[in-house]
Amino acid sequence: MLKSLIYSLLHAGKHLDVGIISGNSTAWSASTNLMSRTCGGRHLRSTTGSCQSCAGNIQSGLTLIELLIAVSIVGILAAIAYPSYQNYISQGSRAEAKGVLLETAQFMERNYTTNGCYHRNDNSCASAANLTLPFSQAPKTGTATYNVTATYSTTAPCTLGQCYTLSAAPTGRMTGDECGTLTLTHTGTKGQAGGATQAQCWER
Repeated sequence: MLKSLIYSLLHAGKHLDVGIISGNSTAWSASTNLMSRTCGGRHLRSTTGSCQSCAGNIQSGLTLIELLIAVSIVGILAAIAYPSYQNYISQGSRAEAKGVLLETAQFMERNYTTNGCYHRNDNSCASAANLTLPFSQAPKTGTATYNVTATYSTTAPCTLGQCYTLSAAPTGRMTGDECGTLTLTHTGTKGQAGGATQAQCWER
């Protein structure tokens, strides 16, 4: 009877683990599914009644070559992505600085309309500057990436309080930026002190 069962299971593509316990033939596993479950539990009954690990029957992990290839790919991707990310962050910081300069320029024009000069807030245009800018940094709040200041030229054709230049000087993580200090004058002239072009610094 047992031999017939074994023969049927083998021809059906299944495996049978047969053990001898107390002189009686006993089938501990009657199907592949049971074997799979047992092996999934890390141990497998042997015909000697002991447990053996099935780890040796499972191939897992990475070879050294595969690991080196994976590390190389990650390194290449990082070398491409990190500079792009840095450039993206720098462009965002410059955009904030340019926005602050343009907004401050509007403030300066309103002050000129009210007081007749750019540098005073009390109509005393012959006196030294006392005007406080609405923003001293960019971004307006948080950690500064640019310091914002104003200067008033007296060089012809300018007279005191009739001309100004707003500057946004890079600081913090923007120190050494390729555009350097961004400038905006009372005539709307835009400039940069770094080695990059105006198009690179103001038009993107």
